[in-house]
Amino acid sequence: DPHFDTQYYIGMTQVDQAWGYSVGSPDVVIAVIDSGVDLDHPDLKDNIWINQDEIADNGRDDDNNGYIDDVYGWNFVDNNNDPNPQFKNYSTEGVSHGTLVAGVIAGSGNNGLGIAGISWRSKIMALRALNSIGEGYTGDAAQAIRYAVKEGADIINLSFVGRSNTTELQEAIKYAYQQGIVIVAAVGNDALGTLSTSDGGDLDTVPVYPACYRDTQDDWVIGVGAVDKNKSKADFSNFGLTCLDINAPGVDMVSTQTMNPKLGEPFNAAYSGLWNGTSFAAPQVSGLAALIKSFNGNYSNKQIAAIIADTADSLDAQNPDLALKMGAGLINSRRALKAAAPANFAPQDPIELLKLAGDSAALWFSDKIDTRAYPNNFLSVKISFKNKGIISWESTYLKIKITDRQGNPLGFNPAEIDYHEISTVEPSQIANFSDVIHAPSHSGLYDVKFILTYKNQPIKGGALYKTIEVKPVHLAVLTETKLPVAVLSKWRQITASIKIKNNSAGSWQKKNLALKLETTDPCLKIAGAIRPQEDQIKNGATATFAPTLIFKNCGLGLKRYTLKLQTATGTIGIESGERFLRID
Repeated sequence: DPHFDTQYYIGMTQVDQAWGYSVGSPDVVIAVIDSGVDLDHPDLKDNIWINQDEIADNGRDDDNNGYIDDVYGWNFVDNNNDPNPQFKNYSTEGVSHGTLVAGVIAGSGNNGLGIAGISWRSKIMALRALNSIGEGYTGDAAQAIRYAVKEGADIINLSFVGRSNTTELQEAIKYAYQQGIVIVAAVGNDALGTLSTSDGGDLDTVPVYPACYRDTQDDWVIGVGAVDKNKSKADFSNFGLTCLDINAPGVDMVSTQTMNPKLGEPFNAAYSGLWNGTSFAAPQVSGLAALIKSFNGNYSNKQIAAIIADTADSLDAQNPDLALKMGAGLINSRRALKAAAPANFAPQDPIELLKLAGDSAALWFSDKIDTRAYPNNFLSVKISFKNKGIISWESTYLKIKITDRQGNPLGFNPAEIDYHEISTVEPSQIANFSDVIHAPSHSGLYDVKFILTYKNQPIKGGALYKTIEVKPVHLAVLTETKLPVAVLSKWRQITASIKIKNNSAGSWQKKNLALKLETTDPCLKIAGAIRPQEDQIKNGATATFAPTLIFKNCGLGLKRYTLKLQTATGTIGIESGERFLRID
């Protein structure tokens, strides 16, 4: 990315090393509540959240969330479905503010354009609650917060401050926190370069919101201050014992800006720099929270906040006069991701992984997979792939993932098959996988995709597709039969006693149940429709039948027949229902 070398904060907070654990997930959504986000920006458009439950431009509220055609978010300032920045009564910083923030969080990485966001594969939910000079109403911000929660945002970034403590905004923040959302807010830029209370900036004296919202038990918002390139508090950044939780660089920031070439400079450029403010420190913390959430989606908002604080670098040496007033210190993304990872996780260089995707290739060689199984029962999987690439496969990193055709889990357990050989698979060699897995608990036909992966990356050509039928155990079980195994040829009929257990989930009704005999030898028949003696046979109970078996022109020898049940919904097989009769 051409401007990556201007992003000094990436190395300063060790984000580049954190990318060895995760570069973000499209399943993690960060709501940017700001002055709007340029949805068509070349470095953002691939990472814009889309409301999949809404049909574009049909004039309807398809998902019944109260907002019509909100495919890309909502504009709470103008009450419409266009969350792009608006070029009316604007300032240069105000109209680009939300776009700048979005780029710091999730600008597309390693795409040959501009910059790389902190969590460069995550999604941005664009919500416009500030006007184009960067001002707004707390009521609009509160509505945007509630929208973000309802639509599934994982993290909310609030790069704005105000002095007014309104109930509406406070309740919205509290609601989002209680719903498990990570809320990140800037602490403001009121300091005038000194530590004097009279010069402003001391949050313990003059709190700002939403950064200072909390109760006696929980800190609802991660308040973010700014430091300079020397890790000293930025001259403008507010400070305090309570509201400031963590810091990130906030001077000379370069990011994506709102584009409008018709207006000429500066809006004919896709990027701009030298921005200062806690507004640009906060999105780095939101991006870090997104990386942690991407790596482990089970972490709660409390856990993510604790990881960020517990792994921070101390700023005491650089700020001796601000003891306890700079929060936990400076974010350290590498340490945060390491703390979030299992002890045995080996981080990988994301650029190396992209290279692997180009240099790895595989060819299916053979397979032997059970295509029928009972629910929760074992099935055998044997697959062989040939290494057709130019790199060697280390056995530790070689796996087969089991998903549906779209890459979603299906319920097979485990969902990954390890490679059990020790030796490295060199180019042109064959990797033989063999394992036993459990089938899903629900019956049905499963279209299964077996995906060969190396270092968690799918290998080109390493996919195998199978349809596996998971069938329940027999819905009926023959538990007792009083029927001879041999009869004399002179006999014409015999009466039997047969008991069949109801192994289905529901009940059988006498009027809808009949015993059937199927055979390829027409000399064997059951007289009439044989109903059970019981009126109702519940699950686990036994139905008793007394059929008359008729013989007509039967030759000597072994006769094979199958007992089945005719129900209201069709014919069902009976376990142990295949029988033999010898005629002497």
